[in-house]
Amino acid sequence: PDEILITGGGAHNLFLKQQFENYGFKLKLIDKNLIDLKEAIIFGLLAACYVWNIPANVPNVTGASKSTRLGILAL
Repeated sequence: PDEILITGGGAHNLFLKQQFENYGFKLKLIDKNLIDLKEAIIFGLLAACYVWNIPANVPNVTGASKSTRLGILAL
């Protein structure tokens, strides 16, 4: 690709951004307001999956032997 769209905590990672730029990629920050909220949204989604007993892993991507619910409920 000629351009990489970045969001989330990685958008603050100067080393990571520099590595992409060293390989000739242009980086584009897609929404400054979404940068810090993206990880919180994803963790909320993972928590909902846990509560509703929905598997949240992708075995053919991670190499896991089966789909499973992720995390634990700590009180």
